[in-house]
Amino acid sequence: MRETCTQRPWKLLSAWPRNRPVAAYIDRSDHDARVLLVEPHSPFPISGPDQLALIERAAATACPPGCLFFLGYELGRHIEPAARAACPPLDDRDWPTGLVLPYGSVLHVEPAVETVSGRAGRAEQPSASSHACSSRFELCLSENAGAREQFIAAVERILEFIRAGDVYQVNLTHRLTGTLRGSPRAFAAALLGTTAPRHGAYLEWTDPRGLGRAIVSASPELFLRFDPRDRSILTRPMKGTRPIAADERELASSPKDQAELNMIVDLMRNDLGRVCQPGSVEVVSALNLERHAESVLQATASVRGKMRPGLGIEQLIYATFPPGSVTGAPKIRAMQIIEELEPLVRGPYCGTIGHIDPHGLVTMNVVIRTALLTQTAQPDVWTLDFPVGAGIVADSDPEMEWEETLLKAEVLLRLLEQETGTLAEPKAGLF
Repeated sequence: MRETCTQRPWKLLSAWPRNRPVAAYIDRSDHDARVLLVEPHSPFPISGPDQLALIERAAATACPPGCLFFLGYELGRHIEPAARAACPPLDDRDWPTGLVLPYGSVLHVEPAVETVSGRAGRAEQPSASSHACSSRFELCLSENAGAREQFIAAVERILEFIRAGDVYQVNLTHRLTGTLRGSPRAFAAALLGTTAPRHGAYLEWTDPRGLGRAIVSASPELFLRFDPRDRSILTRPMKGTRPIAADERELASSPKDQAELNMIVDLMRNDLGRVCQPGSVEVVSALNLERHAESVLQATASVRGKMRPGLGIEQLIYATFPPGSVTGAPKIRAMQIIEELEPLVRGPYCGTIGHIDPHGLVTMNVVIRTALLTQTAQPDVWTLDFPVGAGIVADSDPEMEWEETLLKAEVLLRLLEQETGTLAEPKAGLF
């Protein structure tokens, strides 16, 4: 069978030599798509908002110009100190606040050109003696005792805050946990290749303890796109989820989902207004319906503006981070409630993975539908976290919100079901 363009980058990712780093970024729209594979330079950490300028600098000085980066949700605690709780959530995974991966060489750009080390040409293929990673992996999800009860109790507490007038919406999350045995790259190739996310990514590096880390993001949501040529900014918040076979008319007419999306649109308009020219912020589309990964139907909106002269990526992130769709409204009060009710830090989840291309175009996703991998003492065994969440509003039903979070894990659960014989079955009673 002839190899298609959409298969090629994932075969290259899966087979890339174990001793050489690799990263990927996906940016799709209704009109075009780009899949980028790079071999990055040594990554360096971002520990707080005072270091955000390093992102733009790294992109400008890399050869070829460009970089990938991620910012974890907890960066928001530094940007908005008022959001910090007296007793913060437990940090049990020790993820960095952020990380920048400058370009070393570009391995594959799809569909426009393929390049190696910034020069036009054929994408490099790993040789038989290059110690390529195994193409096999096994997944097993573990039962998290009491997770459902804890989540429902937290939803009921949020409803009390809403009735008291403290907040209008809070995005509440919880974590599915399991084990990956084998190659994170093969897992990433399978997840990203089958889901075709609009704003996906794969990042990997070695932490200070010598353990591997990887983020596999099948995100459908655009946080920000900034084009320096005309200084335009676009954000596409996403609120409202249904199974893929659901009737679009039901989601479009749902008062709860409309209210949930409208609140976040207003929040994002306000955030963009902090850095945009007066009068330039506008709602391009109040409601779009999109089908993602053959698993969910999503409601989104589009808001754009034009950034004021003299401002850059640092100021844009400072004004808008964390993304409004994964915090709530008002943002600071929602973040305070999240810190109070969620027992564990989010880490990269609900943050952003970004890409700056050689022309300075910045694209940043919302880190949802994402697997977070931490290597254990055994080289080919990894702890896998797959957090999921839901937006809680006044007429939320706790049981239905729990079910919605599991629906958002469908991209992972389908992979479990499709790879029988290679993947381990989840334990009975997981949900």
